[in-house]
Amino acid sequence: MYEIEWLVRESVELVACSKSFDADKRNIVSNLYQIQQFFDCGHTYHKCWDLLENMNYIFSIEPNEHPLYSQHKEYFESVSAKGTFYHTNLYASEIQGIQRAEEEESEGYFDGESQKVVFWYGNPLWEKLKKEEGEENPSEINPHLLFLKLIEEANSCQNRELLYNLIGFALNFNLGLVNTGETEEELKGKYFNRIIDIFKSVAFEKSDCFHDSFRIPDESIIENQDYFKPIQTAMFKMIYS
Repeated sequence: MYEIEWLVRESVELVACSKSFDADKRNIVSNLYQIQQFFDCGHTYHKCWDLLENMNYIFSIEPNEHPLYSQHKEYFESVSAKGTFYHTNLYASEIQGIQRAEEEESEGYFDGESQKVVFWYGNPLWEKLKKEEGEENPSEINPHLLFLKLIEEANSCQNRELLYNLIGFALNFNLGLVNTGETEEELKGKYFNRIIDIFKSVAFEKSDCFHDSFRIPDESIIENQDYFKPIQTAMFKMIYS
């Protein structure tokens, strides 16, 4: 889903360049890539590699620096031989010739172009090679809170296109797919009153919508769309009240 990849990439750039997120940049970025992974998108770290590297989110090492290289050199040679345009997800079990458990987390991937092992903040290889004493692993952020923070920052930066699409995602995807156990009144009071106030304060144009899946529906069709959940319909109505 290229539109999700676009939204995550633009959001990562927003976070990386913002002083507002200095204390929590890596954790916010980790949560953004978890959202991207939910939509079964591929690895897109290369699209903002320098930014991710500067915040110590992404790392690359020579294959012979991998802890399992010396015992399983043939495996690394086999993935290297696939060619420049391939990358191969790395799992400790597969490297060792053991059947992989379904829940096993990738240790990163072998990048065919650079011929290096790539891994990131929070994954098992990071824990083995880069995690420092006292350093915390990524923690899950309530997705409504996450997008409120991003929306407020995009609004502060006057990034109108990103702002529109973040709000569109919050209403069309977060409310449609995520159940945090919060009531409608809690969702309004904690997040969406503020989000909708921001939306109503900006003179958006139709061209600001990057993809139709992020589009805020016209008032005339809100009641006639069966696929909107009641909570979404309630929030959309607030936009036009």
